[in-house]
Amino acid sequence: LLAKGTPERLDQEPIGTGPYQFVGRQREVRINYRPFAGYWGGRGPLESLVFAVVPDSAQRLAKLGTGECQVMARPTVEQQATLSRQAAEHLIFSRQPRLDLAFLAFNTTRKPFGDKRVRLAVATALDRAALVARMSGEGVEMEALAPFPAALTPNDDQPGAGLITPDVERARKLLAEAGQGGGFEVELLVMPMARPVLPAPLRAGMLVAEELERLGLKVTVVNPNLDDTRRRLREGAYGLLLAVWTADAADAGRFLTGLAGCEGAGRPLETNWSRWCPPAYVEILNRVNRSADTVTRNQALAQARSLFRDELPWLPLAHSISITPLRSEVGGFQLSPLGLHHFEGVDMVR
Repeated sequence: LLAKGTPERLDQEPIGTGPYQFVGRQREVRINYRPFAGYWGGRGPLESLVFAVVPDSAQRLAKLGTGECQVMARPTVEQQATLSRQAAEHLIFSRQPRLDLAFLAFNTTRKPFGDKRVRLAVATALDRAALVARMSGEGVEMEALAPFPAALTPNDDQPGAGLITPDVERARKLLAEAGQGGGFEVELLVMPMARPVLPAPLRAGMLVAEELERLGLKVTVVNPNLDDTRRRLREGAYGLLLAVWTADAADAGRFLTGLAGCEGAGRPLETNWSRWCPPAYVEILNRVNRSADTVTRNQALAQARSLFRDELPWLPLAHSISITPLRSEVGGFQLSPLGLHHFEGVDMVR
């Protein structure tokens, strides 16, 4: 294509090895596919596949209701809640926990969060289940019990269950033991970007601050623009951080590496916003990332989670759940945990 001077055709006429092949498109209206006869997994049951470009979610919902479209992408938070309550005979739902995490990070290089008793006190003061319910409003979310989504946890291991029980009195005792019985002032930095798991970041930050005030903390919520947020993250200019992490692969190690990755002991990577890199954790993380043996890797993951529970560099709050409504005549559809819509093996069941 470069030799012919037409490199733009790579985007306009894509090719690949998947179950469907590109037929054509009408810009901002529709994209047409047909089964790829040479697909290694065999020809799919559908005769054609059409992606209709409908920016307005109300119009997408209307097309789903009339049967003009059979699968609806990206319903709004309000539509998800409404559809869940008002399931119709002609609709079914594909539910899939997303590979995301809303969390409260403790900057362990700033006093007093270098003391794990203070971190545990803050975590114990928060009623996470109630907080998640208030944060999500009409949205669909689940409380996070581990440093990564439950879908990535080995079947024989549920390490996050009962992570922390809310107990304000115990939290006060922990602060007193750490010499912070009178409370302290802290700045809570809130990421400005809205995400499915954190649709209203500033409101969520205010709710967290409200809960921590019961512990005697004076919390200043800061919600700067993106450039200032990035500067503060680079400089570690925060005590607490309310943020979201989304993985690009269904791998628990990606969450651990992303949120607590280290170049070495005491040398956090850029996205390690807790700035937490104890030698024992670095050694475990190296085994997680370098092992090709599933049993060995899962053992290392369990050790990493155990150390995480003991040290609590950040507090998991919530994961979001994707809901894709579809017509009942659609068979074999399963939403990807990455939020993608795959149609391999999908058929129309009459």
